Amino acid sequence: RRVLFRSAQLFESVGCAACHVRQMGTVDGFFSDLLLHDMGPDLVSPGAGYSGPSFRAPGDDVIPLAQTIDEKTTNIPNPPTAQEWRTPPLWGVRDSAPYLHDGRATTLEEAIAFHGGEAAKSRLKFFMQPPVERQKFIAFLKSLIAPKHTKAQR
Repeated sequence: RRVLFRSAQLFESVGCAACHVRQMGTVDGFFSDLLLHDMGPDLVSPGAGYSGPSFRAPGDDVIPLAQTIDEKTTNIPNPPTAQEWRTPPLWGVRDSAPYLHDGRATTLEEAIAFHGGEAAKSRLKFFMQPPVERQKFIAFLKSLIAPKHTKAQR
């Protein structure tokens, strides 16, 4: 228990908890803010953080979407880019390998290594930790299990 507490503190101190927020409303242990974040060019992928194609044209011009959304809509202000990702909840992460949207990361350390953009500083802080601290950190992530469903929740 003490090791997991220390690892949870490390999770916060390196900055992961800025996006992987422990509590969402009344749900504790969710570990997501469900917001889009720029994750850098290493994770560029159409449809990465939203459901649909990239709405950016070459040169970053916004493509009019009136015909695809509704007749009153002419543009999506600040549409998501292919390197923006919606923060995935971490509960259940121990049972969800391989990691990332396309399974390119076979370990949690590899998944962290792909974090760039807004998460680049956190990635650097994680990898600056001594190996034993990184192992404790990964043990903390592997302790995050999805809640069990009860009949009342179904």
